Amino acid sequence: MTRFFLAAVLAAGGTLAFTSPADAQYVYRYQTVNPWTGGVVQQGGVVTPYSSQQGVQYFNPYTGAQAQQYRYQNAWGTNVYQQSGVNPYFGGYNRGYTYPGFGASPYAGSRYNYRW
Repeated sequence: MTRFFLAAVLAAGGTLAFTSPADAQYVYRYQTVNPWTGGVVQQGGVVTPYSSQQGVQYFNPYTGAQAQQYRYQNAWGTNVYQQSGVNPYFGGYNRGYTYPGFGASPYAGSRYNYRW
């Protein structure tokens, strides 16, 4: 009986000594196919108490068009957005913006947009 009690106390003490709060986090990912166009969409992201990020990818095997989007935002107001893609008929593009966060001038961010 003493050995059982001692083992229970050590197990409880070890459990309580090594516990720490886990960061809340939500992760998702999915893929779907449009049966009429054959387009494939993949999306995924992570959401935590301090930030979130998301990525989306589109691809159409019939036309060869593809595009990607990426977004990130944190609790201090920093934003990043990026989008790019290629279409065999119209060429490629890349555009996006960044914003440094709260307390910065609304004009402090940077934008870019170009085609090839």
